[in-house]
Amino acid sequence: MRKIQLAPKFGNMYRFFMLVIGTSRLEAYWTLHPETGPSLRALHALLSAASWGSPAEMVRHWSAMAHEERGCIRLTLADEGCEVLVRINFAREIAQIQAVNALTPHGATSDDRQCTADQVPGGLRASPA
Repeated sequence: MRKIQLAPKFGNMYRFFMLVIGTSRLEAYWTLHPETGPSLRALHALLSAASWGSPAEMVRHWSAMAHEERGCIRLTLADEGCEVLVRINFAREIAQIQAVNALTPHGATSDDRQCTADQVPGGLRASPA
């Protein structure tokens, strides 16, 4: 078992943890798919305790499941049959859950539009009307 240091110590100060917003999307998904609950809760805990400084650092840390695409980090939970799209502001240490999608049998997402729907970081999606 390998130990991972989640919050490195710098002198007498500790680095703050990542603020995760949009957790209602995780809860909505695990309500519909209860078997994913433990994994999505664990993912939330890991994101909250993260101390990455850049997307490359995060992708390198989770190389088996994380991919950067169009400003989002795509976290594929293949065993659970879903993926979580996260937009992260590393400077402010804020992670925003954009979407939780089911994977199709071929590994592609059921809805690949989520990552491009919000072109302005922190902005709202345009109304279809």
